[in-house]
Amino acid sequence: MDWDQDGFNDLITGAGDGQVHFFRRELDGSLHEMPVLFSYGDTLDLGNWAAPEVFDWNEDGLPDLLAGAGSGWLWLYMNVGSPGLPELAEGIPVQCGGYPIDQNFACPAMADLDGDGLEDLLIGIYTGEVLWFRNEGAPGSPLFYTYTELQSCGSSIDFFNWAKPDYADWNNDGSLDIIGGVYTGESILVYLAEGTGISDPSEPSQYGEIILNILGVPAISGFTVEVILPEAGEVDLVLYSIDGRVVSADHSHEMSAGRNTVSFITGELPSGVYLLHCEWMGYRACRSVTVLGL
Repeated sequence: MDWDQDGFNDLITGAGDGQVHFFRRELDGSLHEMPVLFSYGDTLDLGNWAAPEVFDWNEDGLPDLLAGAGSGWLWLYMNVGSPGLPELAEGIPVQCGGYPIDQNFACPAMADLDGDGLEDLLIGIYTGEVLWFRNEGAPGSPLFYTYTELQSCGSSIDFFNWAKPDYADWNNDGSLDIIGGVYTGESILVYLAEGTGISDPSEPSQYGEIILNILGVPAISGFTVEVILPEAGEVDLVLYSIDGRVVSADHSHEMSAGRNTVSFITGELPSGVYLLHCEWMGYRACRSVTVLGL
C-alpha cells in the first residue's frame, strides 16, 4: 500500500486510542514514523481501537481510507489531496440499505469476492465472524444493500475474536481466499475458496447454448426462472448461497426446445444475494438472485 504514492509500500495502522498512524517506507527499506493522519484539519480520531483499510473508493487514482473502531459506525475518509500529498476530508458513514453500517470492532477489507469486477466490502467483527457486503453499485461508486456471514463447511467463518480479514489467492487456483490472524497471536487461519459460489455475471448468462434469465426479483416469496434451449433435454437447477452452500437442489426437469419456466419458492430464506446454477448437456450458466426475506 503506497500511501504517499512515491513508489514504495508504506504502512498504515490503527491504535487503541483511536488514531491512525502512517509509517513511510524509505529508500533503504526501513519504515519511518510520520505524524498521525489528519481529517478535515484535525487529528483523525475514531475514539478507540481504530482499524484502517486503504482503498481507492472513487477510483480517482488517490488512496482513500476506510476505518472501523471499537464502537460506532464504519467511516469513509475521501482523499481530496493530490498525488504524493494526501489530504483526508471529513469522515462520512458507510451505508448498507440506506443506513450506516454499525458494527463494534469493525475491521474492513475490500475485495472482489464474487468476480463481477466490483470491489466488495468484508468486515471482521469482534465475535470472530466475517461479514460480506456485496457491491451492487458501479466502478467508483460502491453501493451495498445487504450482507451475509461468510461460511466454511456449513458454518460461519470463525477467527474466534476480533476478526481482521484479508485476502489473497493462497493456493494459486484463480480464486480469492480469506486469511486472518487469531486474536491471541498463536496462529493464522486460511479459508480456501471452493465450489461455484463466486461467479456472478451481471447480464443474462449464455454459456454454450443456455440462455438463463431470472424474473420477479427482488424475490419476496419466490421467483421465476426462464431457460431457453435449442433442443430438449434434462436441466438441473441448483440455488446456492453466495458463499457456496446449497440451499435448494430439488429442481431437475426435462425441458423442451425453446422457452421454459420454473418457479422457485424462497420461503424461509433470509434476505441476501443467492446464485442460481443451471446445467444442460454439459453447458452451464449462473445468475444472481436477490431475496428479500419476510
